[in-house]
This record gives sequence, structure tokens and C-alpha cells, in this order.
Amino acid sequence: MTAELHYSARDLARWGLLEAARREAAIDQLITTVPLPPAAVAEVLLRQWAQQQGISSPAGLESRLAQLGLSRDALQAVVARPWRWQQWCEQQCAAQLNSHFLARKAALDQVSFWRLLTPDADLAAELYQRLREGETGFELLAQQGHQDGQLWHVGFTALTLLEHLPQDLAALLRVSEPGVIWAPRPAAEGGWQLLQLQQRQPAVLDAAMRQLLLQELGEQAIRGVLAGTSN
Repeated sequence: MTAELHYSARDLARWGLLEAARREAAIDQLITTVPLPPAAVAEVLLRQWAQQQGISSPAGLESRLAQLGLSRDALQAVVARPWRWQQWCEQQCAAQLNSHFLARKAALDQVSFWRLLTPDADLAAELYQRLREGETGFELLAQQGHQDGQLWHVGFTALTLLEHLPQDLAALLRVSEPGVIWAPRPAAEGGWQLLQLQQRQPAVLDAAMRQLLLQELGEQAIRGVLAGTSN
């Protein structure tokens, strides 16, 4: 029989696990008000967990339980924990959802865009005029890559959240109109940039966005618990 292991907060800190453990403890504190799921739901959650673990038979599940040193009921409680956290977020945070969405909406819009970078200001001005006059396009310039020994780089970014972009770039794209090419501007990484917004997809409060924002509100609650325990 393997001896039971004991470890302290100092051990967890030494292993770099203390913050993760404190976060999980905060979740446990919050979900005490949420009961375990009904038996039918618990069985579905257990089957999903087994599939993720590559377990395809009752014998395989029993073998894994033995490895983990858990009873079936104990494993169901572990597997149900994410479900209980989702339920807590829904019950406790849904009333704040609309206001949180409105406050976050500008950062949650998605954009796609072309961006050209060059170290040469004169070349940037020349390419800007050629693009504006329809003599060339970003896609063609991306294929060429250089001309007369002067290098430029063109990249296309597919739909991505504005909040995932550098602040200076997101600020420009937030006020851009699709198809309009910005005149050459200094780039944060040096050199000059040309920018053209292709598409803006406004954020909508659909099912996926709802789950994302509920999780964000849940994280705020976790930070509140952690702040309270550190005082």
C-alpha cells in the first residue's frame, strides 16, 4: 500500500502550485451552495469524462478508479465540479450579464485586416498612393514582398477579437471603415505601416459569448474571495 502523502502551503508555493490551489479552494467555497447534479446528468458527465480519458468499457473505468484511489461516487463528485461551477456562474452572475456585455462590447468586436510594414518612409508613401489608386493590392504586395531591393512585409489577420490586438493597432481599427486605407503611420515596432480594415463583426450576446462573459464574472468573484482571504 502506498503511504498517504502530506504537503503544506509552503510545499505548494515551492512547487509553483500555491496560486492554482488557492484559486481552486475559492471555487470550492463558492459552489458550496450548488448541489450535485441529478443522477442522470451525473452519469452523462461521467461518460464524457471517460471518453476524454480514452476509457471505453466498465472494466476500464473500474481500473482507473483503482488507480486514482477513488470510489465511483467520489469520481462523480470530481467530474461534476466544472458543472457546478457553471451553475454557480449562471445563478449568481446572470443578472450582471447585460451590463457586463455592454461594458466589454467594444473590445469583443472582431476584425479582419491587411497590414503592411516597411522601414522606409518614402516607400510607404509610394505604396500608399499605388494602393489608393488601385494600381496594386495588399494581396499582390504580399506575394511580391520586395521591389528594387526595398523590403516590405504584408500580413492578413483573419477575424480576431480587438482585445487580442496591441492597443495602438486596436485603437486604429476601432475607428476604421472597411476598405479605407490609412495613410502611412509609425509602427510600434519601428518603421511605417499601412492598414486596411477588411471586415468588422460586432459582438453579439449569443450562447458562446454568454458563457465567456459568465466565466469572466465568475473570475471576478474568485478574485474577491482571494482578496478576502489574503487580508
